[in-house]
Amino acid sequence: PFPWLPSADKWRETGLKILSRELERQIYPDGVPAEQAIHYLAFILDFNILAWRLAELNGISPPSIWYERLGAACDFISCVMDEQGNVPAIGDSDDAWVVRLDESPDANNFRSILATAAVLLRRPDLKSVAKEWDEKSHWLLGESGRATFDSLPARSHAIPSRAFERGGYCVMRSSKRVTVFDCGPLGYLSIAAHGHTDALSLTVSVDGLPLLIDPGTYAYHEGGEYRDYFRSTRAHNTIVLDGRDQSEMLGLFLWGRKAVAELLHWETTDEYDLAIAEHDGYANLGVIHRRGVLFYKPDWIIVWDFFVGHGEHSFEQLWHLPPGCR
Repeated sequence: PFPWLPSADKWRETGLKILSRELERQIYPDGVPAEQAIHYLAFILDFNILAWRLAELNGISPPSIWYERLGAACDFISCVMDEQGNVPAIGDSDDAWVVRLDESPDANNFRSILATAAVLLRRPDLKSVAKEWDEKSHWLLGESGRATFDSLPARSHAIPSRAFERGGYCVMRSSKRVTVFDCGPLGYLSIAAHGHTDALSLTVSVDGLPLLIDPGTYAYHEGGEYRDYFRSTRAHNTIVLDGRDQSEMLGLFLWGRKAVAELLHWETTDEYDLAIAEHDGYANLGVIHRRGVLFYKPDWIIVWDFFVGHGEHSFEQLWHLPPGCR
C-alpha cells in the first residue's frame, strides 16, 4: 500500500509470511481455533479478512493457506451455529470487534464473517447460513461484493453432524437441534490462556434457543472470584469430582496441571450420533471420567457418565440453563 517507501516490497512479503504462519498456528486444519475459544476465532478472522481485502485492492493474491483456513473456520462456525445465529460461548470472550463497521444492536459478527467469506470464497453454502448481506460486509467489499453475494445461488442445505477431531468438538445436528460436545484441549500452548476447564461439557440449542449453555466469561481483569468461577468446572455442563476443578488455575490467564481429553469413539448415521470421550483431570485422585453422548435424531439426547478408578468420591453432575428457561 506504500510502494514509495524504502524496502516496501520486502516488508510486504515479510508481513504476508508472518500472517500466514500465525493463521496456520491459530486455526487448526479442521477450522477449530487453537485457543479453544470460539469468540477468538471471529477475532482472528476479522484481522485476516482486513489484510486479505487490503491485499486484493493492491493486486496481491492471498497465499493458499488463507483460503484453506478461512474455509475450514467457516465450516466450523456453520456447524456449531443454530438457526438464530447463536454459537456456544466456549472459552474466553471479551466481545471485541477488530473494526465494528456495523452499529446495529443486533449485528451478528459470526454471520457477517460467513457473508464476507461467501464472496471471497465464492461459496453459496456459506451464503445460505449467513442468510443476508450485512453492513459490515458491505463496508469491506462494496457494491461489487454485494453483486457477487446476490449472484450466488441460494441453496438451502442440511448441515451434517461432524467430529472436529483435531480441535476436539463433536457436533450433533438435526433440523431443530444443535449439540456441541467438548472433548478437546484446555487451551493454546503451555499457558492455555483463554481456555476454561470444561472437558466433556456439552451445550444444546433447540429451535434456535439455547437450552444447555456455557455461561461464558464474565470479566477478565475485574472479575475477582467470578473470573475463576466462570472458568471453573462447576460453571460447565460436566462432572465435578470431590469439589475440585479438572485443571489447576494459577492466575487470570495461567494454568498448571491440565486435564487431557481424548475422543474414543465417534459415529454418525441418519438415525443417531454417538460420541464417547474421557479426560484425565482427576487421575491424581485415582479416577478417569468417561462420558458417552447419544443423539437419537431428531429429539432425544442421552448422556452416560462412567468413572474408572478406585476409592470413595463425591460426584456432582451440573446442568446450566439460560435465564427464563422453563
